Amino acid sequence: MIVNCADLLTIITGRLFVRIERVYELYNGLTGDNLFTHQLPRASKFYAPLARMQYPEMTKWLESRTISRSNYLSVLAEATRTFGDVFGLTECGVEWGHKDAMAELVEMVDPDRIIGVVAED
Repeated sequence: MIVNCADLLTIITGRLFVRIERVYELYNGLTGDNLFTHQLPRASKFYAPLARMQYPEMTKWLESRTISRSNYLSVLAEATRTFGDVFGLTECGVEWGHKDAMAELVEMVDPDRIIGVVAED
C-alpha cells in the first residue's frame, strides 16, 4: 500500500497526523478488513511494530522528538523534508486475524451493556 508521510507518522506513532476517515482507509487497506471504530486500537497495536520495522530510520528519528498539538505540523514538515512523501507499506493479510466486529465488541464490554436491535427491511 502506498502512503504519504502523514499516514506513516500516524501509523508509527499512534498520533493523528491525518483525518479520522483516513485512519479507517489505512487500517482497512493494511489489514484487508472492514474495521469498526472499536477495532482500530487493535489494528494500530498490531501494525505499528510492522511499520517501525519497515522504516527503522524514521522510527529512530521520531524517538528524539516530542510531538504535541502545537508542533505536529512542523514535525510532519521536517519528516517530509527528511524522508520524502511516498512510502510503501506491506499489507499484513492472513497474520491480522479477522474478528467479527460484533463478537469482538462482546469480548470488550460487559454483555449486560449490549442491547440487541433487529432492523426491519
